[in-house]
Amino acid sequence: MIWLASFPRSGNTFFRNVLHDVYGLESSTFDANIVIEEDYARYPVVKTHVLPEQCIPNDPNIKIVYLVRDGRNSVVSLAHHRADIVDENSDFAVNLVEAIVAPHGSYFGGWSEHARQWMARADVIIRFEDLIADPIGQVERLREIMDLPEAKKEALPTFKSQKFGNPRYGSGKDKNLNEEEQKKQAQKFFRRGKNNSWEDELSPDLQRLFWIFHGEMMAELGYIDLEKVNEIPNYPIKPEKPKRVLVDAIKTGDHSYDGVKRYNENIINNLRLLVQKQPEYWNVDLCYGSIIKPMHDYSYVAQVVDNEELDERKRNNGIPKYGGEKFGYEYRLLALKDGVKKLMPAGIYNSTAKVYRELPVREYLGLAREKYLAFYRRFFTLQDGNYDLIHVILPQHLPYFAHVKSKTLVTVHDLTHKLFPEFHEKNNMRLAKRGMELIQSRKSDILSVSQATSEDLQKHYGIEQDRISVVHEAVNFDRFHPEKESEKAQKIREKYKLPDAPYFISLSTIEPRKNFENTVTAFQKLRAKNPNINLVICGKKGWKYDNIMSRINQKENGLYYLGYVPDEHLGSLFSNALALVYVSHYEGFGLPLLEAMACGTTVIYGNNSSMPEVVKDGGLAADANDVEEIEMQMQVLLDDENLLKGMQDLAFKRANQFSWLKAAWETLLVFEKAIENPRTTN
Repeated sequence: MIWLASFPRSGNTFFRNVLHDVYGLESSTFDANIVIEEDYARYPVVKTHVLPEQCIPNDPNIKIVYLVRDGRNSVVSLAHHRADIVDENSDFAVNLVEAIVAPHGSYFGGWSEHARQWMARADVIIRFEDLIADPIGQVERLREIMDLPEAKKEALPTFKSQKFGNPRYGSGKDKNLNEEEQKKQAQKFFRRGKNNSWEDELSPDLQRLFWIFHGEMMAELGYIDLEKVNEIPNYPIKPEKPKRVLVDAIKTGDHSYDGVKRYNENIINNLRLLVQKQPEYWNVDLCYGSIIKPMHDYSYVAQVVDNEELDERKRNNGIPKYGGEKFGYEYRLLALKDGVKKLMPAGIYNSTAKVYRELPVREYLGLAREKYLAFYRRFFTLQDGNYDLIHVILPQHLPYFAHVKSKTLVTVHDLTHKLFPEFHEKNNMRLAKRGMELIQSRKSDILSVSQATSEDLQKHYGIEQDRISVVHEAVNFDRFHPEKESEKAQKIREKYKLPDAPYFISLSTIEPRKNFENTVTAFQKLRAKNPNINLVICGKKGWKYDNIMSRINQKENGLYYLGYVPDEHLGSLFSNALALVYVSHYEGFGLPLLEAMACGTTVIYGNNSSMPEVVKDGGLAADANDVEEIEMQMQVLLDDENLLKGMQDLAFKRANQFSWLKAAWETLLVFEKAIENPRTTN
């Protein structure tokens, strides 16, 4: 046998059809996630996409033919192939970014790495472009390493005969598809038959991303001339020195796992994948209060993702340890609060906490906070001049950088302090207001997490549209994915003492904006007609929650309040719920919506702010102030099982249109835009 190796979508299937139709040679397949014929090694030719060391047998004496294609065409075609055939729930735009970057060795190691490893071992290298121009001439080169029968040139297949005919390979014959299914498969598989299909599908920004990751290999293979990069469209020109950026990472040390912390962690994780590939262009540091570390040292912050680390939280009064460091004023206050809570009997703590909330204690603590602000301001002023841009993760953090002259980019998640002040506490209002004032006075650029928030910024603060860039948040599919009824799901039900009965789920910090009161009222009306239905409520207590919690009586009337639920349990609870009920009064984005949808769970959402933008056809909208409409949407999903299943499929497909890697690339482009912006900062 010989290996016929290629990166996917590089002409392998066409080559096999020529071997079959013209030379009468059958071939087999060895690939990841493909059912392998037990006797595949008896075939004269075995096609593979995996890396050399993954081949079985990994025998250096086996001859190798490697097909290589212009990487731009390969990644575009592969992104389509994944969305059209491999995973119809995936999104072409997301697939394309991931195919270019190939994070953590995905996508068969990435186009450049795949070519590098196989070319080092190949006996014959055939370019796709030459294969299309002279199929028989290129296949005849196999005579160097194997015996070929005489060619029947008149039987040479064409692109059209493969797309609209019944080819031996590429139509799904080896998958036992019927004739009609084979025709559809072939038409999807042989998509365009165009040699430069990338030209109308790779945007200028994505061309830049491609060159960053694959420019050197494209030059090695002769597809471009690095001595003429000025003539290559969108090829990044290396600057005299890299741009220096300081990214605010304070929220990664937060004791709670809220939406902003999720954003902070995921953007940093994915920025690191992009930045480490281009040290000539970017030098990025992370700021943890008064501690600054290079981005490549991000493991310095522990991620709470497994039971061992959760146990560490319990040993440390509920606060994870971050490299032994304690970050600033807020961290220490929260650590003190959690320590007191652990030591005090629950009844005494709850009474004391109520008095604490009613007295002006937080205002006095706010004054003490100014001393810490002064310290940080002095610290960051010493750093001034070291950075071309400071990316601040929240407007409330901007006062730390009030006196630096470096340009600032601020992520704005929502404007709840402005639009719904009644849902906030005074201290939160003061900090948010101060942050927005500094954004205005410094003329900071803004990164908005939704178009809805962008429009709010323009409407309520008069901020110019060209100062705002919209980059959607996303979902971490490692944590949130479908986990339908299983042994794990049953154990989680038992852990939280949930009955074996259908349930809706609600999740968020317990505070007025999340509209739990109307959600509970609507559910109770629903349960009066459907006594077997339950509502599971997840989320820590936030602020102004007394009225809400008085409505939530655990295990009574079908209500189950679980408090904080870690992500490793949340995915299962989402997956097995009828729907997430999330009819908030206002959201800047609404990450829980996307996380539930990523688990294949449809959502009932508030028909306001960013939520229609995020959910689209993945859920049912309801007026947050209309209890009857909220109840009606729950009843609709109960009554129509087919509708529920269809909505779940749409929700999952919609969630797949968001990607943290794509968001990180777009954020890097915003960095560049903000640095080049001529506006002054003070």
